[in-house]
Amino acid sequence: MANKISWFKLLWLNSEERNALKKGLEKEEDVPVGNTPILQALNGIKTVLKSNGIVTVIMRNGTVYSKQGDQALMAAVMGTTSPEEVEMLMREVPKVEQTVSLQEKNLVSDNLGIFKNHKDFTVQDKNVYMNGVNLAIPPVIVSTFIEILEKQKAGAQDLEEEYQALRTFWLKLALNALPQSREDLLTFVKNNDVRITPNGNLVLYRRIVKIGSDNKDLVAFISQNYFRVKKWKKSPKNYVVMESPTEGGTSYGLALATDIIGVQLEDDEAVLGTLDELYHNLGDVEENKFTSYHKQGVHTIRVGAIYQIPDKDINLDNGLCAAGGLHAASVNYDYSSFGDTPVVVLVNPSKAITVPTGETGKLRTTEMFVACVNDKPHGVHFDDDNLTAFDDEYHELTVQQLELALQNKSFTTLAVEDKVPEISIKSMYDITEMLRNRIKTIA
Repeated sequence: MANKISWFKLLWLNSEERNALKKGLEKEEDVPVGNTPILQALNGIKTVLKSNGIVTVIMRNGTVYSKQGDQALMAAVMGTTSPEEVEMLMREVPKVEQTVSLQEKNLVSDNLGIFKNHKDFTVQDKNVYMNGVNLAIPPVIVSTFIEILEKQKAGAQDLEEEYQALRTFWLKLALNALPQSREDLLTFVKNNDVRITPNGNLVLYRRIVKIGSDNKDLVAFISQNYFRVKKWKKSPKNYVVMESPTEGGTSYGLALATDIIGVQLEDDEAVLGTLDELYHNLGDVEENKFTSYHKQGVHTIRVGAIYQIPDKDINLDNGLCAAGGLHAASVNYDYSSFGDTPVVVLVNPSKAITVPTGETGKLRTTEMFVACVNDKPHGVHFDDDNLTAFDDEYHELTVQQLELALQNKSFTTLAVEDKVPEISIKSMYDITEMLRNRIKTIA
């Protein structure tokens, strides 16, 4: 997913780039940029403006960048030869935003014109509702919807996935039973560089501890190559995992199943099975057994599966740091001392419990999907696109849980302690239907 949106920031509504975007739309002719027409075509810039010490760049695809700068910055931007160079020059480090004030809420409520006659939204008494959900959308989410919709109106062609991700995120957050948990989660996403998947889940990080067999290379190979093949838009059923001994132990390789038909393997080579069956059987292999650092041996964690705790272990006190829930962290949180195996996890917003007040870089949740072993260094985001297969599978499990709750007319599986979601039964049906429509076919 393109990362052009600063999720849940209120900065857009009073930003120079928003004003520049409106000015740019009013101009009939482009402001000349670039040293030559060729450079102008290569860097993708439509307009460069400078006002009150702020340089604003409007790209031809609708993307807007704004940054404090002078003529030197303008000259550097005009001399770029690609959109990537423009982004590198203009990208600002996100600022930490504090709790939303009444003034900020009023700022959002005064800028709701973009929702007029929109097919997905209704505005009542300065509150915005998604059609089918009888719960007002929080202002920080509304502000991000405003940013996306205004940029789309201005001609941005590549924000539909962000729009659908935000829409699905809100549908899942609306299922969270506790107002404080919803607020804590929004604070966490606002104040940390958190990515949201196309299915509205959070991409977070943690470490786990090896138990059982020490050979974890096979688990890492299977989990990482499964999503790589999915990214190639190929079926993991058509690939096999090969095993062969090396001087230092065992190595693994990937091959098309059709390429090894009739081929005589070396005596020390073996075919372990298709990538698809190996991935879906990870829960049964001895190599895929891990536990948590704080409660070693209490829970078994497996890559490629949901890790959850029972209701009796939940603690809603956000003054406690290391108790009453499963922990997941932002990309910049230092979790290096909490286990020997870094992993990428997906968290459903409806399952988040609280953010510890003493450590706002992590949150507690009742469950997470342990997607894969993380091979990126600390502070580097895992490629969102590589998580598509895991995101789709976890999303499908979420919808199955909702469908079962509606079928049984029991929402205990959606409850936190003794509280169930605030939304109406009809909204529950509508949300389930909208989430079901997000499910993609998994090859």
